[in-house]
Amino acid sequence: TINPDSADARTKNIVIGIDSSWIEPDIHIKPLISVMNVAAFIYAPKIITGGYKIDNIVELKIGKELFVKPRSQRSSWRIMKGVDLEIWQFELIENLIERIMYNLNKDKKVFLLFDGSLSMSYAGNYSTEDQELLVDTVRGFVNSMRKLNVVPLGVYHSLSRGFLNALIRGVICASELSCNRCILEKGDDAPCLKYSMVNDKNLFLKRLKVYERGPLFQVHNLVLEHNRNIDIRGFYIKVDEKDIMRVEMPGWASSYIDDVHLSIASQISLSRQAKGKGYPYALLSCLLYTSDAADE
Repeated sequence: TINPDSADARTKNIVIGIDSSWIEPDIHIKPLISVMNVAAFIYAPKIITGGYKIDNIVELKIGKELFVKPRSQRSSWRIMKGVDLEIWQFELIENLIERIMYNLNKDKKVFLLFDGSLSMSYAGNYSTEDQELLVDTVRGFVNSMRKLNVVPLGVYHSLSRGFLNALIRGVICASELSCNRCILEKGDDAPCLKYSMVNDKNLFLKRLKVYERGPLFQVHNLVLEHNRNIDIRGFYIKVDEKDIMRVEMPGWASSYIDDVHLSIASQISLSRQAKGKGYPYALLSCLLYTSDAADE
């Protein structure tokens, strides 16, 4: 049992919310231009005057800077696209966090929250080459954060069925020798069909209390299966009676699970009180800041 509203929960660890906004290059607009803005909302009561600080880094690319040279014999010169913007984004996040960490208290754990999947499940439809590029970038970023004593955490809403599928295959159907035979024998009562409309969110909404977390698990998806030298773990946390969030972290951060849970729960509670939304406070504040900056 944790108390997300306790003074210890609010001040024990430093939490940084990170978000990005950018203008994508468009070959129909001259001059060819792209801008990337990465912002950080640093929540550090008793360390920073006022309890928080906003910092950001902006980079501009023009003309030839926006063309990516061939990375292999399979590719050719191209204008920056989705995966290239993601790589650029991670590079700027790393530069910004290095700058922030130079001035922070090194005695406290630092959790870096971003709105997205650290396991890169969204990249399942990327080409093999782009998947490899993205995984190499994320692996390098995670390793760099570890050297800075920063734990990166992907925090987002998910409709994944990964945990439920593992539960069905590894527990409920553990004694079944063949999925096809099970379906033929049991028909619609076969677990995979019986629970076909259920996802992880539905499962944990029923099983967890507000601010309680589910078990820590190793994440598996098509991207990670093809790039096995990166270890991502995850868990679900109940935000309120209607909502669940998924949290992903590097495997090496598993030993910090209790502190991660406490900080995420405290940030969600703080956000609900201050902004009426069940989203980590530092991350939500950063998202609102980059949204305003993009509008301007």
